[in-house]
Amino acid sequence: MISVIVPVYRVEHYLEECLDSIAKQTYTEFEVLMVDDCSPDNSRAICGQYAAKDSRFLLLSRESNGGPSAARNTGLREARGAYIAFVDSDDRIAPDYLEVLLESMIANGSDIAVCGISQVLLNGKVLRRRAESRCFEREEAIVEMLCQRSFDTSAWGKLYSRKALEGVFFTEGILYEDLDIMYLVFERCRKISYTDDTSYYYLHHKNSILRGGFSERQFDALKAAQRIMDHYSERGGSLYQAAVRRYVYSNFMLLNMLLDDGSDGGGRERRYYRMLRSNIIRYRPEILRSECAKRSDRLGVICISAGRVPFRVGMAIFRRLRGVSHEQD
Repeated sequence: MISVIVPVYRVEHYLEECLDSIAKQTYTEFEVLMVDDCSPDNSRAICGQYAAKDSRFLLLSRESNGGPSAARNTGLREARGAYIAFVDSDDRIAPDYLEVLLESMIANGSDIAVCGISQVLLNGKVLRRRAESRCFEREEAIVEMLCQRSFDTSAWGKLYSRKALEGVFFTEGILYEDLDIMYLVFERCRKISYTDDTSYYYLHHKNSILRGGFSERQFDALKAAQRIMDHYSERGGSLYQAAVRRYVYSNFMLLNMLLDDGSDGGGRERRYYRMLRSNIIRYRPEILRSECAKRSDRLGVICISAGRVPFRVGMAIFRRLRGVSHEQD
C-alpha cells in the first residue's frame, strides 16, 4: 500500500482538484492522510467530505498550526504504507502517477522513484520538465538533484520506500524544508530511479512561497544550502561542486526576490544585496569551471559581477529565452 500525505492549510480553492486527482489513480491500493494544519478556511470541511465518501481518505487534525513540515511529520507518524508519497494540496497528479512511480521503483530495484514535472503557470501555460529515464546510484542522484537537472529537492514528485524515510522527519518552523532534508534522505538509499513521465502538476499561484515577497524568512533557503555545502566540503569532488552550485543558486533566488520585490532602496535591503552579491562572486571561479553549473548560472555570475543593472538585464533576457515573464515563472 502507498500512503499519500497531503498537508492542508488555506487551500479551499485548490483542494478538491488535488484530492480528485488522487482518488482517480489507476493504482488503487493507497491511503490518503489529509493533515489539517488548523486551516482557517473551508479546507477542513472539504477533507471531511472526502473522508466520508471514501474510506481510503483519512482526516488528521493538528492542535496548532505548525506549517508544512509539522503537517508532513504528523502524516509520517500515522502512515501505514510500505511506500510513501507527498502531494501538496494546491497541486495535482495524473491518473497514473502512483502506478508509474511504483513500476519504476520495482523495475529498477530503487529506494526512491522520481518523475518529471509539469509546471502550470499563472497564464495556464504548461512547462514540462523532463529528461531521459534512468537509474542513478546514490552519489550520482545527489549530484543530479543539487544541480537541478532531471529533478530537484522537492519532497513531492517522488515515491519513497518506507526504509528511505524510516525515522526521518522534516525540520519544523523553517521555510524550504525539502532542501534542508532531501540530500540526507538520498544518502540512505542505494538507487534512485527517474522516469520521464511528467505526471506531477505543480501549480504556480499568487499565494505560493516564491510570490509572497521578500522577507528575512527567505534566508532559510540560504542556511539550508550552506549546511549542504558544509556537509560535503570535506568530500570534495562532484558532490561538493554540486553543493556549491546549489548554494550559489539559492543566493540568486533570494537576489531575484529582493530586486523583483522593488524594496531594495532602503539600508537593510542594500545590505542584503551586497551580501548576496558577495556570496555569489566568492564562488564565481567554481561556477565558471563547474560541470554542474547551468548556462543560467554562468550568465548570472558574469552579470552580477558587472553590477545590478547588467544582472537585471541578463536575467530579463534569460526569462525571455525561456518564454515566460517574471509574473508567470
